[in-house]
Amino acid sequence: IASIKKEAEEENASLEKYSIVSDELATQKGYSDSKAVAYARKWAKSRNALYNSYSSDCTNFVSQCVKAGGKTMHKPSSIPIGVKQTTKYWYSVRYEEWHIRVSDFYTYWKNKGIQTASYSSKAKLQNGASIGDIIQLKNGKGKWFHSIIITGGSKGARKYCGHSSNRLDEPVKNISGAVTYRALKF
Repeated sequence: IASIKKEAEEENASLEKYSIVSDELATQKGYSDSKAVAYARKWAKSRNALYNSYSSDCTNFVSQCVKAGGKTMHKPSSIPIGVKQTTKYWYSVRYEEWHIRVSDFYTYWKNKGIQTASYSSKAKLQNGASIGDIIQLKNGKGKWFHSIIITGGSKGARKYCGHSSNRLDEPVKNISGAVTYRALKF
């Protein structure tokens, strides 16, 4: 446990080097978009050993970004082992789980009062999304299937980072397979 704690402290210290974007949202909400984005850029092409990794790792990755941005985990008093579907808690203890399902992540944060927005096209997404927003994608069959974080670009030309298929500052215009988008605006 001491070595994990030391790794976490080193991780937090190293994130300061990556704070490239201004803290547009570092308010009483307890979320720093620049710290979330710095974490996303650092780990977009690899995995942080402090957390489990999955073949469909997208929502696990954005959960880590949100935590790096300053949101506090909410743990149950007794932590179950293994992957659990929940919208009541948001936490990670190495070898236990937090949100890895797109819908659970959205429901948890929506219930906590996080502002959300919906976009019916990529163009509307690129003009409405802000740096640090978590974006979720919905396919033509009506399933919310992927989570990413907006990491840069200007309105109309946003960029993102994500896992599952690792992406580092990928143009949003290159997203395929989605017909609708929603944003969690921390």
